[in-house]
Amino acid sequence: MVVTAADGSELTVDREEGDPQVGDTASPDGEFVLDDGTVIMVEEGIITDIIPAGDGETTAEGDELDENELVEEVETLTEQNEQLEERVTELEEELEAKRGARVLSSDERVILAKVAKAGGRAWLDKVLASKSTFNASNRRFVETGSSARRTTGETATQRKIREQKAEAARRRAARK
Repeated sequence: MVVTAADGSELTVDREEGDPQVGDTASPDGEFVLDDGTVIMVEEGIITDIIPAGDGETTAEGDELDENELVEEVETLTEQNEQLEERVTELEEELEAKRGARVLSSDERVILAKVAKAGGRAWLDKVLASKSTFNASNRRFVETGSSARRTTGETATQRKIREQKAEAARRRAARK
């Protein structure tokens, strides 16, 4: 006989009349749900289990659950849900706090690393508080040498250049 499942697949059972029974030879292997909700399980060509429609709640493994197990499962899931909601709240607060934070550039990270290596904030405060003692009060031009040269307006460097030019001109004239 051929039995058609709710999804349209066909199950062939070696029985001429009546409903399929556990132990009957059938093909193909698998789990077949009939239109009335009855589940027929076939393994290695033999019907291993027939679960009537509405025969209690089942888990994914096919084991029946009693009322106490269902209550425990609901309590466990409720507790897990509460823990997850608390964690989501914590993460949302953390995210909100970080949204206002500024991200450091690579140059800023390098500078901060160097300051930390040099001594940190205490070192930086010390460097920023230090002041120079340099005094540029004697930065006036003071001419040295005889007063005779001062009147001509020629400096020692200008005189040296003039003398070297005259010497070079004398040598050129001597070679000719």
